[in-house]
Amino acid sequence: MAETTLDTLILALARSMGRAANGVADSGSTSTLVDADVLYQPNNTWANHYLRITSGNNAGVSRLITVSDQATTKVTVSPVFSYTIPAAAEYQILPLEYEYFTQAVKDAVSAAGDDWVKMVDDSTTLTYTAGTNEYSLPSDLNLLHQVFVGDSDLLYWAPVTSFDVLGIPGAYKLIIRSWPTQTQEVVPSLTTAIRLVYSSSITMLDTPTATLGIGDGDERDAVSFVREMALHFLYEMLQSRNPTGEQARSNMTMAQAHYNKAEQIRRRRSIQPIRTTSRTRRYADQI
Repeated sequence: MAETTLDTLILALARSMGRAANGVADSGSTSTLVDADVLYQPNNTWANHYLRITSGNNAGVSRLITVSDQATTKVTVSPVFSYTIPAAAEYQILPLEYEYFTQAVKDAVSAAGDDWVKMVDDSTTLTYTAGTNEYSLPSDLNLLHQVFVGDSDLLYWAPVTSFDVLGIPGAYKLIIRSWPTQTQEVVPSLTTAIRLVYSSSITMLDTPTATLGIGDGDERDAVSFVREMALHFLYEMLQSRNPTGEQARSNMTMAQAHYNKAEQIRRRRSIQPIRTTSRTRRYADQI
């Protein structure tokens, strides 16, 4: 299963909240986009939604849709885009500004905390250098559990028992206090690889193509949690913008319902074992 990107997740959130669409333009201008395959709904179905271009010169730019016309399968926006929308431009139509969705997703990832910690077995990032005792650790490292050094043929891994981790999240340093000795079957001058076993939190989604970085094993539950918690934050935001009336009560009800679903997923996760993501499965049985 391919990992879910930020843009895919946002489109799913938008559809959960109401109408949303994505497609490829047949033609356009600086103020219009035409797509006969997608924009065939009744007049003004897409009015007060946001057209976001995801490819070409206008990529990443959103504009408010003021009119949508069924007969011409066209939407009109204001203010205009800086560049003409060409045929084959990819786009999304969302019920809220894109920035609201990205912030809700980031807040949801933060809310996941360490509940979706993944175990990583990595023997490709660091290379042993004779006389060097300090190495930059992977930026996704949360907690380092074990360090090994491999022989020249990478057939045996000897544990490094004396090391420290210094620095700040995202920029940790590994300090080797003592390498394995020759009596431990590894001669440091012949080593070529350092193997790390560490835990890592899910990745903050900060670009349209970013993923949670978990891999197939745990992604389904992680994405489900982030989706439900992001919907909670979105409906909570809508309620705060309009705190009175029937719609406000509906938004608060939806916010609570999605929060409850997210916490159910979290509780289910808490009784499941942590899976291992291995960047070197060949050696996974030697820990």
